[in-house]
Amino acid sequence: MSVQFETWMIPEASRFDFLPSPGTAGQIVDLLARKGWTDRTAPCEFRDLDTYAKLQAVEYERVGQVCDELATQIRGFSVELWSVPWPEPGRAVENLDPAADFSKAEDLVLLPTHGVAIKFVLAPTLRLLPGDMNGSAVPCSACGEDIMNVEHERLGLVAFPAPTDCSHCAAVLAHRDLVGKTTLATNEIVEEEAPFFRFALCLEPAQKPSGEGFVTVDPLLTEALQELTGVAFRSMDRWR
Repeated sequence: MSVQFETWMIPEASRFDFLPSPGTAGQIVDLLARKGWTDRTAPCEFRDLDTYAKLQAVEYERVGQVCDELATQIRGFSVELWSVPWPEPGRAVENLDPAADFSKAEDLVLLPTHGVAIKFVLAPTLRLLPGDMNGSAVPCSACGEDIMNVEHERLGLVAFPAPTDCSHCAAVLAHRDLVGKTTLATNEIVEEEAPFFRFALCLEPAQKPSGEGFVTVDPLLTEALQELTGVAFRSMDRWR
């Protein structure tokens, strides 16, 4: 089974249910292009967030418009965008930014020049951050059992609806108060406050980092997103 690495950018815990207002989605897409994260000439493919079925492919200039149209249909979706450079068939990963040496166990700042595939994810309902293959859990604050349903752990899909109540004790879940626990490859357990979202950017670099390293996103992007939306963003790593 192939393994992929992703860095998820989601709103800060206090604004985990943030959803871009109509028109803002297009501005975010344009921001990604202006900051060099996406290629305006690359094809953009929309998919259903729950089934991953292909919805449509559009020109980059229409991505923001289609995002707003799908949002009004109360439909969860993702759209795949591509950066420049990106390793095309026959092109070696080594031809990308030589600073993208993910083989070292050290902190690394992910830059657009590293070659990045981006999923722009938007949903009308609250979504659960995907689990990490090393181990993830979100304990219920009432009974302590993991609220993450095992059938939601399929690795091929993007994100799943956040449960409204605990499948173990039936307690109504206060999502803002929940804390996720993810196990790193080093067996260190990190806590993730309110690991939920309605809007996210999922970044997959062309090269995988070492299992021990930490990846953060270029602060120029996070700062620009906050300036545009008024919301601070955090990044969380996932092996899936």
